[in-house]
Amino acid sequence: MTDLTRRHLLASSGLTLAAGLTPTLPAFAGADERRLLVIILRGGMDGLAVLPPLGDPHFAVRRAPETATLPLDGFFRLHPALPTLARLWARKELIGFHAVGTPYRERSHFDAQNVLESGLDGPSGSADGWLNRAVAERGAPAGYAMGVGIRPPLVLRGRVTVGSWAPNALPQADESTLARIAALWREDPLLAPHIASALEQQPMTAGLDQGIEGTRQSRRRLEPLMKGAAELMSTADGPRIVAMDDTGWDTHTNAANRLERKLAELEAGLELLVGGLQPVWRHTAVLVVTEFGRTVRINGNQGTDHGVGGAAFLFGGAVNGGRIVSEWPGLAPRDLIQGRDLRPTIDLRNLFRALLHDHLGYASAALGERVLPGVRRDRRLDGLVRG
Repeated sequence: MTDLTRRHLLASSGLTLAAGLTPTLPAFAGADERRLLVIILRGGMDGLAVLPPLGDPHFAVRRAPETATLPLDGFFRLHPALPTLARLWARKELIGFHAVGTPYRERSHFDAQNVLESGLDGPSGSADGWLNRAVAERGAPAGYAMGVGIRPPLVLRGRVTVGSWAPNALPQADESTLARIAALWREDPLLAPHIASALEQQPMTAGLDQGIEGTRQSRRRLEPLMKGAAELMSTADGPRIVAMDDTGWDTHTNAANRLERKLAELEAGLELLVGGLQPVWRHTAVLVVTEFGRTVRINGNQGTDHGVGGAAFLFGGAVNGGRIVSEWPGLAPRDLIQGRDLRPTIDLRNLFRALLHDHLGYASAALGERVLPGVRRDRRLDGLVRG
């Protein structure tokens, strides 16, 4: 039987096939309770619209500011479509970052995402993500890290095999069907152990699919993924590191309406995520990043083009929040890159390092030598998480 036929058989049975089926999740009895979720918004989220710097006098000259923005620190405000983040800000569980970016200064989505996820100085074609290197450095057991989606994003791919979970659009197979599949392939050295692993955790994944049934009816992709991520991470034997992504954040035309729709999807997912993570909330940090920002000026199609500097968010019960971290460069023409783009003053890789060091307890030497080569401590990012 061909590999394609095997995959079709497993898929039609309701078993998840992603990096060798859903991985076995070992019990982390007595292990570190700290959890990290990384969410990548692909396409280039417009940080100037989501976290508008209304305190900069040049902002209103180049943009038509949203009139109903939510107050933050007096200089920056928050897009009104994100009330969940506003509530986290009020509880001092949200940090906003502005004028952040990677060392990449061109405007290719593919290359920018490669740099963001590889953690290297430039696009390399690497299939090795900084979060996977972190998992490898720790020598963590199988199931310590997981992707949410059809396959793990690049940031979580590499030397260590990491599985993934995604909502199952097919009906669940009954016990007799699963038993017949296991018997059929019990002599197969490749598939037999994966089928056995999937059967062991079938009760957990079946319940998870039933729990997201209502959200699956929605066209919104983020809701079931974020609800599933929360349920996986909040279980005692669930993963400690999770990564997922979302697409559609490119706003070349009709930016206001496109961004409003994407933010509504994000807000619906955030509400489910925050609610579902409550059992482990005080141990959790969630990082939301994008590969680059957008141009300062609106283009002729009422959209924004690929830029450089952007915004990011960090939230959770473990986060020492209620503040914006930014060394604001200004939006005067002389302050912009090529007269058009926000200048990054904080390297996102320093933010990744700070989280791995301060939240997950990685040693500085390992981070600078093997996980994020050449990246050193940025004291502006000290104290992001609670002691």
